[in-house]
Amino acid sequence: ERAGAIDALAESFAVEKIIHGEPRKLSERSARWQWAAADASSGRIPHETVCAGKRIALSPSASIEVLSPPGRSPKVAGQGSFRDFRSAFAALKSQNTEDWSLVLRLDFRGKRFLFLSDIGVEGEAHLVKSCPDIESDVMVAARHGAFGSNSLELLSRVRPQCCVLMIGRNRPSRSVLRRISTENSGADLYRTDEDGTIEITSDGRAIVVNTWEAGRG
Repeated sequence: ERAGAIDALAESFAVEKIIHGEPRKLSERSARWQWAAADASSGRIPHETVCAGKRIALSPSASIEVLSPPGRSPKVAGQGSFRDFRSAFAALKSQNTEDWSLVLRLDFRGKRFLFLSDIGVEGEAHLVKSCPDIESDVMVAARHGAFGSNSLELLSRVRPQCCVLMIGRNRPSRSVLRRISTENSGADLYRTDEDGTIEITSDGRAIVVNTWEAGRG
């Protein structure tokens, strides 16, 4: 979601490949991304530009599907025609760069985990329209719960059992907190400011959530 975190990620994990949205939009938004891309190239870490319809196999039982941003891809998985993609691509060019954030869905043995990243209001609307089958078991809320995000229409389509809210520098909107609350959404809500680190595991049958505060086991 944030190019500025790439150094810490590279230090903590063995990075085999970097996937990203359209590089022109990324470079416009963050000079840090340009440095990261250069570092990746110098270290011979392959990177790939992806768009909706791309599926990445992680193992025989796990895969990642790119749901957004739209791109110039041929018709795939019922997501629309080539002309639909071109129209969506052209429309998003004039929108906020947040709408170019990668929206990914991890599928593990039938359990679905939706990562909404920093997608904006227009991006959410396009996602709902272009992805008829967006229902997921776990949803990582968009834009840290910023005002206008995580619309009622999106929540009603995703129907998550569990919702994770990662708190950023700014406090989440009260209206968003009401929408994604367990009372209104039916999903168990976990917040990094209240629950600390959130770990979600699954064997394909059940989903288990563990939390712990920093400095505590």
